[in-house]
Amino acid sequence: MTRPDQPADIPTRFLLEEATACHRIKDVELVAYVHSAISRVEHRRETRRTWANSTALRMVVMFMVGRSKNRHEQELIERESFVHHDIVQGDYADYYRLLSYKALSSLYWITKHCAHVPWTVHADDDILIDTFRLRQFIQGQNGSKDRDKLHCRKLVKQPVKRKGKWSVSPSELALKHYPPYCEGFFWLLPTTQVSILLQASAHVKFMWVDDAYVTGFMAIKANISIHDIKNLKGGATMASAQPNQIRIGAPPDVPRHFLIEEPDACTRQGDSLEVVVFVHSAIKRVEQRSLTRLTWANSSVINMSVVFMVGRAKSTEESNIVNHESELYHDIVQGDYGDQYRLLTYKALSALYWVNKHCAHVPWTLHADDDLLVDTHVLKSFIEEFDNSKDRNNLHCRLLKAQRVYRKGRWRVMRKEFPGRRYPPFCQGILWLLPTKEVSRLLRASAAVKFLWVDDAYITGLLAKQSGIKISGIPNERFGIAAFNESDVGNKLAWFHLRGMNLTQLWSGILEYYNTTTTPTLHH
Repeated sequence: MTRPDQPADIPTRFLLEEATACHRIKDVELVAYVHSAISRVEHRRETRRTWANSTALRMVVMFMVGRSKNRHEQELIERESFVHHDIVQGDYADYYRLLSYKALSSLYWITKHCAHVPWTVHADDDILIDTFRLRQFIQGQNGSKDRDKLHCRKLVKQPVKRKGKWSVSPSELALKHYPPYCEGFFWLLPTTQVSILLQASAHVKFMWVDDAYVTGFMAIKANISIHDIKNLKGGATMASAQPNQIRIGAPPDVPRHFLIEEPDACTRQGDSLEVVVFVHSAIKRVEQRSLTRLTWANSSVINMSVVFMVGRAKSTEESNIVNHESELYHDIVQGDYGDQYRLLTYKALSALYWVNKHCAHVPWTLHADDDLLVDTHVLKSFIEEFDNSKDRNNLHCRLLKAQRVYRKGRWRVMRKEFPGRRYPPFCQGILWLLPTKEVSRLLRASAAVKFLWVDDAYITGLLAKQSGIKISGIPNERFGIAAFNESDVGNKLAWFHLRGMNLTQLWSGILEYYNTTTTPTLHH
């Protein structure tokens, strides 16, 4: 082991190396190494589910761990490595006061295997990164005088503690204050600077406080200065005057760029359009879009424009699918965001932005999922009633009250994402209706409300609450769930969870009903 009065020996041996990690995809823009410990399985799983799964950047994300403490830990990490191929296990003891060895091992691995990648990010395994903001920041560094600096939340004149968890003895460090250094949960550096930083370790006395050691003492020796990115603190609201800063657990950026836009979707039919419908979909859900087009989206009962919202393609095959459908139907809006389950809030914000940009003149906006069957006759009757109601400007939907925040499972939300035990009232995401003039209020509210991946709760709960938009609940009996009865036609607004049922046949039954019946009844 390195003596505390000498430079550290860099751990250059690996038990699990993943030497090809930065060569598996073309044109990698960023390599992120995440400090973890073998026992922190759930933290790695959550990281993979969230920002590490984003397609905002072509990035490689690796988890850095040390030697296992027992056979069980080694079997665990080897299984995880076999499944995900994102574990780098260095040959060093993995204890809190040896974290500087983890940092040196990580930097060595980067210089050995990823020197060609433009940017390197260090992150802890319990943070959230807004990768869209990160991409904007990196793009903003082209030609910047600050490009070759360490980009992080800068800590200045931090006292050297002599007692407690962070105690450092005078023999380890005689100074009363650390030099400026990066708060360790996140920092960003051009990869060309990593080798310079690593070489500096040969001339700097070892110290166990890894943040101060690597980004403080080593950075000073390497002549790498720090670019202080303000408001990088978890949960803080970032000032709008700072457009090129990374936000962690803060309000999201609204995706404003479109790969396929259809800007005239709401003007092709003249001024008579009553409703613009944006349907959440994914590129691979070809059949669901086809059924929607064949059924309620094809109705002439109400004058509406229906578009399907999708994100970036994950493959050439998906790109071909979406381009073909767009040329054929002109009803695809493809936003420039990663289209993963835990990024659905970005899809929703992109959709609202598109509606506000291109369809602000349309009286009503309807959001729907791509596996619904909507009775457009009932929808028209609802709209006619709402038009004359004091509640017209509310959100109209199937209202969910006092929904519990899950800390485990598919719907897991960490406390740092949302500390409350229950969500505010929000709309079940299958379908909701809102006057289009209110859409801009939801969008403005997103600048002040911390990001939450549960899109229904975020858009119709947190944003609606922030913007002062009330929710009018459509009675539950107006929705059919997992069953379709002919006697319900004319009464129910929509059906969902109709798995295994022939939707075109059900739609034909709805049309036949209205061929022999007058307008539907409401009574709600």
